[in-house]
Amino acid sequence: MENKEILDRLKSGLKLTNCFKPIVTLARQIVDNSFTYLYLANNNFILEKSQHNFSYLHFYIAKQDNLLDTKLPEDLDLVCEILYKKPFSAKLGLVDTFLNQNNLKFTSTFNRMQLFKKNQVLIGKAKEICSPKSEDLEELHFLLIQNFNVYEERIPTISELEKLKKSTFIIKEQNKIVAVLVSEHKGQTTELRYWLVLPNYRDKKYGSILMKHFLNYNLEINRYLLWVNSTNYNAISKYKHYGFLEENLHNKIYIRNLNHGK
Repeated sequence: MENKEILDRLKSGLKLTNCFKPIVTLARQIVDNSFTYLYLANNNFILEKSQHNFSYLHFYIAKQDNLLDTKLPEDLDLVCEILYKKPFSAKLGLVDTFLNQNNLKFTSTFNRMQLFKKNQVLIGKAKEICSPKSEDLEELHFLLIQNFNVYEERIPTISELEKLKKSTFIIKEQNKIVAVLVSEHKGQTTELRYWLVLPNYRDKKYGSILMKHFLNYNLEINRYLLWVNSTNYNAISKYKHYGFLEENLHNKIYIRNLNHGK
């Protein structure tokens, strides 16, 4: 299939999509077979393979009237994310029904929180903190997989962690990573991706040490973002303690896990 044909199809579905990749780039990746492209009932579906045994489902819906008659392949584990602001629109309600009909079940909502820098008190780098070396990344990757939901929290690959080394901070004891904060820097904004202290080390205030360092390490940053599960009240309380505020921006996650419970 030609790039232009795919591009025209994607453009027709821009008013109802859950994908925010530039469509020119996306069309090129489809032609290159980096992603699997499905054209079903005049609607566009893209499958992006994860590092685990499932694919992310992206959609560009051009013909809403056909959506509820559309059947996705039944033999794939899928994750679909829908970004929205309240109230949940009728169009997204239609997508919700479509996903349920295809056995993708709603599992959780993540809410975005943000903090604008206001006269942060600069502190020296705590002696316990360091950035990971390349030889630490396999251990770090394993910790993230073990402690976060791989279906819901987009665990980075080792190669992606390599690119995030400068904005990742760890604390070690006896040459073992016991606390970590992973962030991603984008211009004057940085996103907190993961913040973890292993259970046996939570009485040492390592979480607080990492967070204070994160909020002060780069003078160019003036906005901090993070996503948190809407039912993780303990985490939300901690983030509010550091000045983060909840926004009206939410991410609903739907999962089809064919091996669940087996």
